[in-house]
Amino acid sequence: MIVLVVLDKVVGWVHQNNQTFKPTLKEAATAHYKFVVLRCSLRRLASVFLDKFVAKEPDAWQYRDLLKREVNLDDLTFAQFVKSLALPPMKGANIH
Repeated sequence: MIVLVVLDKVVGWVHQNNQTFKPTLKEAATAHYKFVVLRCSLRRLASVFLDKFVAKEPDAWQYRDLLKREVNLDDLTFAQFVKSLALPPMKGANIH
């Protein structure tokens, strides 16, 4: 019974604060339960490489254009892809 009451309070708090989950600083600091959902950055890199570059999705061609077509997508390795993300043309680009 106590679990249901706590769950109801948590769900009620989420619904009351559902303006894209933007509680005030005071509410965030005093909340009984806090959580953050993070994705593994290495898995994200591998995922974008496999989903976009190996499959040659439109994002891969945009990436190639940003690098002035100096990249052959058929020969691009994962290591080269990761290193290229630090190049000036890639900073601020929206390749997902």
